[in-house]
Amino acid sequence: MNSKNDLSLIIHTKNEEANIKECIMSARSIASEIIVVDMQSVDKTAILAKELEAKVYLVPDHNYADPVRNYAISKATKKWILILDADERISEKLSKQIEQIILADEYDVVAFPRKNIHFGQWIKHTAWWPDYQHRLFKKGFVKCPDVIHKRYKIKGRILELPPEEENSILHYQTKNSSDLVSKIDRYTSLEKYFENEGKFSFDDVLNYMDREFQWRFFEEKGYLDGMRGFVLSKFMEYYRFLVFVKYWEKHNYPEVCSPTQLKDIVQQRKQHLSGKGELSLIEKDHLNKIINSKFYKLWRIYCNNKDMILNIIKCLNGKKNS
Repeated sequence: MNSKNDLSLIIHTKNEEANIKECIMSARSIASEIIVVDMQSVDKTAILAKELEAKVYLVPDHNYADPVRNYAISKATKKWILILDADERISEKLSKQIEQIILADEYDVVAFPRKNIHFGQWIKHTAWWPDYQHRLFKKGFVKCPDVIHKRYKIKGRILELPPEEENSILHYQTKNSSDLVSKIDRYTSLEKYFENEGKFSFDDVLNYMDREFQWRFFEEKGYLDGMRGFVLSKFMEYYRFLVFVKYWEKHNYPEVCSPTQLKDIVQQRKQHLSGKGELSLIEKDHLNKIINSKFYKLWRIYCNNKDMILNIIKCLNGKKNS
């Protein structure tokens, strides 16, 4: 183990025997201390971690890592701390960059872009990139809230690495739909959105749910991730729906509005969405004329071949100047 870096690696685990070894090995060369905080795993997670010289601390099972992050930080004895989840990895190139950051000592906290893998593919849009995470910091400069999906409390000089693949933490987030459904079920049970809202109307509930798909698939260009972008956007819309359903269930199934109001609100939204999304016959005819025009066809040919065309122009200009 390399001892030149004053760095503690912290990993939070629960039944991660399939991931823990690769996670540790990805950062082992730059960490002089490895700390694994385990939430009552029933598999070989702790055994495998100890075999790789990790200090293993057993804590109560909170079903998510946030409540024990500060405890893990308190166990670190080094100046710098790197936090990884068991399904995350850092590349050899990023390891060297981390070494350089520690050696230069010009910053107190470092934010990394995170490369999220869903269904076996890097999701470059759908609000999953660059997905910045503050994971490298000096002890005392970051405090982790114990509430799910809350940002760290940070002080000091912050370095945000450019959103490039070589700077990213690799995150194997979901392998298949069963994996995603399981995570959604677990995390929505921990959400406190409606408790924090206090009073709200059914319109507020629908706004909370409906906005998600529009934001991810269109505004965050989820469509560029193909069918994965569509599926993930719909799943995250379902995530918000389930947050409300679990709140509703937990509070003994309250009627948020009267049955008549419920019908009217849903009907108005349905009419609004269908009217907004449907093109008129005149608009359709105009669109077809544009698509079938010679100019549009030439423009599409140029877009598909512009790199080759620009290279040819560049070569011709070079010959002309010589």
